[in-house]
Amino acid sequence: HPTPATTTMAPLRLLVTCPPGTGKTTLCQTVFKSLTVRAGQCEVDGFLTTERRDASGRREGFDCVTLDGTRSAPLASIEGPRTGHVVGKYNVQLAEFEQFTLPILDRALRAERSGAPLIFIFDEIGRMELLSSDYASRVRSLLESSNPRLHVLGTVAISGGGFIAQSKRLPGVEVVEISVQNRNAKADEVLQRLLDACGCAAPVDAPAGQSPKRGLVGHDQAPEQPAGSNGRRRWQRKVQQTEPEGY
Repeated sequence: HPTPATTTMAPLRLLVTCPPGTGKTTLCQTVFKSLTVRAGQCEVDGFLTTERRDASGRREGFDCVTLDGTRSAPLASIEGPRTGHVVGKYNVQLAEFEQFTLPILDRALRAERSGAPLIFIFDEIGRMELLSSDYASRVRSLLESSNPRLHVLGTVAISGGGFIAQSKRLPGVEVVEISVQNRNAKADEVLQRLLDACGCAAPVDAPAGQSPKRGLVGHDQAPEQPAGSNGRRRWQRKVQQTEPEGY
């Protein structure tokens, strides 16, 4: 009989959506933190979007950041530089965004079909990001990939046309809508589904058949550990995360 790690379960393609500020970025960070304790059982790669605030707490822009928080690049700023790409009051730094995200997406698209499963987490499919046609095409390829060992957890704006709407209707994609009331439970549910899809064993600190208590824990509680190979992370460094509140 095949072991869980060698079953042919369809790869997961999950897109989390909710009104701005509800917690989809935080859910992704929570799931990542829980996955990093399964060193050697699965690899985790991707990036998130975080707010940038000035000394007074006023939001002045958005950054893209690796899951472990060690690298970042600007996505958009109120004050500029003026790039000719504007969403609301934000100047989108398209070149910097593409230089940061496209190589990470390409790395996932080149993932081996054998060996440890890869869970790819990205944030997000939104109006700013979709100014890049190269980004949109790579995300589409990611969601449509036939690689059975590539599992995807992404976020998507709750409303919008174009690829925002199209991504939710792609074959195999499941949209997970969260609220303030259910986001902790949904984080647990998403995590468990990813673990099941990867064939990962239950954590050693939990009773048999039961997952440990999880949820939206403080972002400073994860231990620093060394990085895995090929730029992917099997352990997490400390990182603070702030949920973007919309544009």
